Amino acid sequence: MIDQAGEKPHILLVEDDRDQAFVAAYYLERGGFIADWCDSPKEAIKTAHSREYTLILLDVMLNAEKDGFQLCQQFKSDPSLRDIPIIMLTARTAERDMVNGLNLGADDYVTKPYSKNELLARIRTVLKRTSFQKHNSRNRELLERTDDIVLFLNREGTIETANRRGSVMLPELNRI
Repeated sequence: MIDQAGEKPHILLVEDDRDQAFVAAYYLERGGFIADWCDSPKEAIKTAHSREYTLILLDVMLNAEKDGFQLCQQFKSDPSLRDIPIIMLTARTAERDMVNGLNLGADDYVTKPYSKNELLARIRTVLKRTSFQKHNSRNRELLERTDDIVLFLNREGTIETANRRGSVMLPELNRI
């Protein structure tokens, strides 16, 4: 997999089990990614600040000062790291754990054991969704900055929404 700059995407893998990390890194590299491995939360935070990562794969049950839930929360509360998508990897299959991880900001939750194909498909799906959201956000920002009136129509030709300038210049749109 090649990103928009023509480089392989970098993934930060946070896993305290060396064997599990080796397998995951192998899958990632075979899938076209570059994997950097950390085995502790402290090292993971430091490493995450050292380069731009495309995604973080985060084990939940870390044998360290923080578990993966706490580390996910720390990543998402850090302004320079919060936009990096996170996929939690764990043997914890309880619904409450999955919901907790997603509520803390994880973009997906994969239970162990997982297959190479499942892991790579979930990574690609999260990256596509993230790319789509960034694209939409950039477009929305551009539309809001323009002095032009921009209207969004549905298939029937009815105005669905407008940019801020359109709403101000055409007050009847506010009644839609």
